[in-house]
Amino acid sequence: MEKNLEKLVPEYNSKNYFVRKYFFDRINYSIKLADIKPYYKICDIGCGNAILIKNILNSVEGVVKCFGVDINVKIKELSLPNTSFEVVDIEKERLPFESNFFDVIFAIDVLEHLRDLKNAIDEIYRVLKQFGTFIICGPTESYFYKFCRFLLKGTFSSKEGPASGEHYWKIKEIDKYIVEINKFKREKVIFLPKIFPKFLAGVWIIKYKKI
Repeated sequence: MEKNLEKLVPEYNSKNYFVRKYFFDRINYSIKLADIKPYYKICDIGCGNAILIKNILNSVEGVVKCFGVDINVKIKELSLPNTSFEVVDIEKERLPFESNFFDVIFAIDVLEHLRDLKNAIDEIYRVLKQFGTFIICGPTESYFYKFCRFLLKGTFSSKEGPASGEHYWKIKEIDKYIVEINKFKREKVIFLPKIFPKFLAGVWIIKYKKI
């Protein structure tokens, strides 16, 4: 049974201001890093309830074309201006787009849930234009991060608690994989929460260029 899209990441609707801000900062800084221009074609891998796309449409000047991709068939029930949705298992399946199609691709809190990164990264590389922008966000799984998860969900494990989803990778490991395949150049890293020193960061947002 497919999960309700609104319950996939309940933190966006948390009653706690700091929890909401922490999660919306991922969205807002990712959009800012992307430097989206009019008429860009944008893909959100693992789009869920399309909260990233909604914020792009509300914050970016000019017309853009957005595509949401997710394994959850319920995304087909979503309807947004200038947006199409495709049900794809990015870990195993080919993306239904031409090569060199997108200007920007996002994968926000997605790649850590894949056992095998190869197909996802290969497909993202294929459909992204040369010098196009690829932005990822993911957890550090540091002791401090796990402690915060315990305070929020009552468990140290990513496999348990509300809206759980096992993390197979830390963001450092994902970044290492992406850089070492020599298809993308890392351009910038943002550490969240920004009020904390880097070593306490629970999440990294990383911007790459296709080379």
